[in-house]
Parts: sequence; C-alpha cells; structure tokens
Amino acid sequence: MLTGEVDAITGAPLAHECDVAARRGGALGLPTGPLRVAIVSAATLVTSASVATAGIIGWIGLVVPHVARTLVGPDFAKLLLAAALLGGGFLLLIDTLARTMAPIEIPLGILTALVGTPVFIWLLASVSKTWSY
Repeated sequence: MLTGEVDAITGAPLAHECDVAARRGGALGLPTGPLRVAIVSAATLVTSASVATAGIIGWIGLVVPHVARTLVGPDFAKLLLAAALLGGGFLLLIDTLARTMAPIEIPLGILTALVGTPVFIWLLASVSKTWSY
C-alpha cells in the first residue's frame, strides 16, 4: 500500500499536466500513455490494499473525492491530500455516530449510505445539467 501511495503522490504533478490536456502533456515530451497506466495502476494498488485491509465501506469513494474536488479544485496534488483527510475525517465521524447513536452498533454501510445517497443524487443532478447531447 505504501508503494502505491508514494507513486500516487510523486506522480500527481505529472498527472495534472496530462489531465490539463493530453496534447499539452505530449507537447511537453511526457509519455502520456505509460504515465496514465502507471497512475491507474498505483491507484488500483492502493484501493485494493485498502479494501483488503479495512473492508468495503460504501459511498466514501463516491462522495469524498467529489467534495474534495469542489473544495480544492482539480490539482491532483492538493486533491489527493484533501480526499485523504476528508475521507479519514468522514469515516471517523460515521464510526463515532455508529457507536453512539443506538444501544447496539449500527453498521457503517448503513450510515454512509444515508449520507452518500442524497449527495450522489445531487451530484448526478448537477452534472447532468452540464452534459450536452
């Protein structure tokens, strides 16, 4: 997991350059194809290691990155840090609520779904307004 995180952090500035425009990244002499494969591989490695360690907790991966992007913009270096901090904080809040809201512990998936579903519907509604047919 540490290897994937280091790859993601060190590759963030290059990913930002390639994301700005593929032509711009190619014009700068960056190998955009292999770079995209390396970034996706690093993200897949980190995600799979995290899920294997902590288990599946739904909606965090759908909601938190979009909230982080609205807060810090599309710069990958800032977005990676913001998503990590917001995701950890969100999970800590949900876990605290799950342990204290009822006499028995509420499953985390239920609480994340209660928060994530309305946010995801709002996200789909706001994005669909910008789609052109």
